[in-house]
Amino acid sequence: MKYLVFIVLTAAPSLAQMVSAGVKAGVPLGDAFTSAATYDAYDFKSDARRYLAGGTVEVHLPLRFSIELDAIYKKTGFSTYFQSTDIGRFSDRVAANQWEFPLLAKYEIPAGKMRPFIDAGPVLRHISGIADSSTYLTYFPPSSGSTNLNNSPDLRHRNSPGLAVGVGVTLKVLHIRISPEIRYTRWGTDTFQIGQPPISNPNQEDLMVGFAF
Repeated sequence: MKYLVFIVLTAAPSLAQMVSAGVKAGVPLGDAFTSAATYDAYDFKSDARRYLAGGTVEVHLPLRFSIELDAIYKKTGFSTYFQSTDIGRFSDRVAANQWEFPLLAKYEIPAGKMRPFIDAGPVLRHISGIADSSTYLTYFPPSSGSTNLNNSPDLRHRNSPGLAVGVGVTLKVLHIRISPEIRYTRWGTDTFQIGQPPISNPNQEDLMVGFAF
């Protein structure tokens, strides 16, 4: 038992240097949705929120390599509005939680206290907590109403694979690693679609800052 305690106490500092954990926060630089095919009676608007937040864990390897796993949260959504003098009018708003789980290989370039880095790897996007609320009014025959769903008929893929690449710099202040980064993600499938073409933007750019301990 004494030997086990000795081994744990001896290995703890090394383990703390090998693994770091923290949080990330930032803003999306682009729109989560592109403009759908529009015409005079139809209007589409992206309602995705301009923030992101999450956690990060990084395993530091020899030769300045590391493996990073993130869990990033975003609030996404869109709204549509249709009006016709012959048919009536219809409005719909979709809101959802978007989770992203990138697994990245990372390399730091030695350059003094500020260490530039590059990272790349696969990422999984998951859509949850969907709320779809709509209202309608028809002229012939006259009728009106509203619906509230915990899903959306416009959802095409709840889970989407992608590939992320990023560049940034790490600055160590006391025991905190501060890492601003610009990350680009290319998604393989869309999340939502209204007719043709899909409204989900396959290209995503994010500006984020990580704080790891």
